[in-house]
Amino acid sequence: MKNESHEYLQHHFGQLSYILSHISESVVITDHTSKIEYINDAYTKTTGYTWEDVIDQTSSLLSSTVQRPPVYEQLWSTISSNCTWQGTIVDKHKDGNYYPA
Repeated sequence: MKNESHEYLQHHFGQLSYILSHISESVVITDHTSKIEYINDAYTKTTGYTWEDVIDQTSSLLSSTVQRPPVYEQLWSTISSNCTWQGTIVDKHKDGNYYPA
């Protein structure tokens, strides 16, 4: 039974991994300290940053000066409370240009 459960989880983890890597929306996964643990291909296309550029960096790497600090504080407070934050912020592309995120 344990082996079947393990295979089931591996199968679904593989499907989820495939979906995250192939969707057209940028996905970035961070830990509770904002350290980037995962990005998908769309993230690289949107931001210009590669896996090597961002893994183990904090998400503040993308922060622009367009938003005031309270916007980021509210975003992280919401996420840290296991709630869904919805909104649009302006982040910074690797080349220095801004884009809506």
